[in-house]
Amino acid sequence: MAFTRMVSDYSELVNALRDRAIEMRISRLDIDEISGLQSGYSSKLLSLQPAKIFGPISMGPMLEVLGLRVVLVEDTGLTKATERRRTPVDKSNQRFGNRNNSRPPLKIESSVEVPRIAAPPGNEPTSHAHLRVIQNKRGKWG
Repeated sequence: MAFTRMVSDYSELVNALRDRAIEMRISRLDIDEISGLQSGYSSKLLSLQPAKIFGPISMGPMLEVLGLRVVLVEDTGLTKATERRRTPVDKSNQRFGNRNNSRPPLKIESSVEVPRIAAPPGNEPTSHAHLRVIQNKRGKWG
């Protein structure tokens, strides 16, 4: 049977991912190597007391290595509870479906050549590679 788990908060998500790794019998270092995360990072994510949290960079690779996808399911009971507590939106004050940049972007002509201006002669950069710092052996203040 496929791995299935209902989670409703972050700690339950981490527990489910940890359980999935155990079920797959995959080490944390293997997760790091396969996912491309830095070595030891999945241990910090999947620990009983996580030192790191999942973010937009680590979540996708972790789900992929563990062979999982996230599916959001509406809980109609919670939706009804929210609807009872909220103030309905006055549509005249909202801009649902607004497209701020609805006009097509301006096209910039790429065929226009910008003339290059040569630097005036005599202003060549000077190399300071021959300079070096000599520290005083008696200490910072001499």
